[in-house]
Amino acid sequence: MERGTYVLAYWCRGCLPHGKAVGVQFSPGLRINGPSGDGCHTTTPNGHLPPGGRGLADGRSYHGNGMLWALLPSNGLLVTNALGGHKMIWVADPNVSANTRLTVRYRLLDPASPPLGASTGGGTLTGYDGPSWASRMSFEPGCWQVTGRVLDATLSFVVQVVRGSG
Repeated sequence: MERGTYVLAYWCRGCLPHGKAVGVQFSPGLRINGPSGDGCHTTTPNGHLPPGGRGLADGRSYHGNGMLWALLPSNGLLVTNALGGHKMIWVADPNVSANTRLTVRYRLLDPASPPLGASTGGGTLTGYDGPSWASRMSFEPGCWQVTGRVLDATLSFVVQVVRGSG
């Protein structure tokens, strides 16, 4: 079977009232997860540092557009906790007010799904003088597009998500 969401219909001998010859039972949605046939074309972080930002040695790299940056896994493989949760760090240009709101939407690409909204909270990233946020997201394994927006700046990227053990 291909990856996707299916409705499972089945026949059950003895489940029908006496005298009824044919009936169909429906289960809740059945979801098949597995590697996609085309692969996940992940975003390679461009390494553009925010003003005053510094490189990291923990397997993450900045990916940004001059106004908004996210810390992405350098190899495009985002490892969540055992329940699928992940907290992603975002920073904006230091000229952006610390009270500015960041919105983050994310969606599964294969199979395509409607976008989900992340919970975001402002904070202070050690060693950075501009505004920063953490977005809390819950992922299923697969290929995901994540889009952040602050003011008129939008930053999108694609990651391959796998569940971690911790």
